[in-house]
Amino acid sequence: MHLPRPFPERPLQVSFADLGKPDGRPVVVFLGLGSVRYLVALYDDLARALGLRLICIDRWGLGKTDQVPQDRRGLLDWADVVRQVLDELGINRFQMVAHSAGAPYALATALKMERRIHGKIHLMSPWVGGDVEGYKWLKWVPNGVIKSALAAEWRLESYFLGKAPSLKANGKANGRTNGSGRREGDASSTSLNTDGMRSRSSVSDLRAADSLDGFSDDLSHALPGKYEPSVSPITASPAFAHALVQANHAESLSGTTADLLSVVLGRDAKPWGFSYTDIRHPCKIWYGAEDERVSEKSMRWMERAMDAELIVVQEEGHNLMSSRTVMYDVLDSIAEDI
Repeated sequence: MHLPRPFPERPLQVSFADLGKPDGRPVVVFLGLGSVRYLVALYDDLARALGLRLICIDRWGLGKTDQVPQDRRGLLDWADVVRQVLDELGINRFQMVAHSAGAPYALATALKMERRIHGKIHLMSPWVGGDVEGYKWLKWVPNGVIKSALAAEWRLESYFLGKAPSLKANGKANGRTNGSGRREGDASSTSLNTDGMRSRSSVSDLRAADSLDGFSDDLSHALPGKYEPSVSPITASPAFAHALVQANHAESLSGTTADLLSVVLGRDAKPWGFSYTDIRHPCKIWYGAEDERVSEKSMRWMERAMDAELIVVQEEGHNLMSSRTVMYDVLDSIAEDI
């Protein structure tokens, strides 16, 4: 999709996924650090069963979405992009779910589009700020070192993952065929082509990308993590999950670096322009009791300072999107939120 911008700039190209039930209740998905639209395909069947339509828009520099300078990567600016995409799709009212570093973008959208949001904002392991114990030291690492480490890690992952699958665009001849999703007949769509790959999938396959949203206690783990084979013995289609991880990785480097510097570390970018306490819309938060990247203290603060309900999930860590149980509970909660 191409969104108009003031002259002399060319239109902004934006890639997005549009999955689930075509006439279902729209849900905008805000993924975490280094995650691209392909990953929401793992929830296609579940969304269809629950009557939900999942829309995931790749942020600047991720997927096929154009990159923009760091000083223009404002959270509130991204909310305007979300509004334009939804307007183009003819969507007025919608629900929202966000994971980790996607949470600030979701809440910025809530601040600018509150009247269009239906139900509670659903958040999983939401990122609060870079002052959490364990990340303060990253503020002293030069940008060049972070960028070089990210690039080296990305190349290493590319070696382990192998070549990304070929992409086949399907869409109408209206110029909107920029890798949006995989539903045939949509205004813009993309499918993954791999040998022996079935369309059905298991949410547990996302564990293959367990550290894509990789904040950790050292710099290399603050980047997208190394690929690990799926640990699930009951995966419906390992080839499908692997292809999604490959495609995600291939289109993630530029946007991951920018998000890490701006949202996680608060560098080289516009100030957020708002505080979480400015959000008056009710929220529902899921937090893994074993999360080592976001503290329970910060979640309790959100519970007190905002109109928020906190659910602590035992025996789960930061990447709640890899948990079949949690994802079912979250999407079911959205479906039941009338």
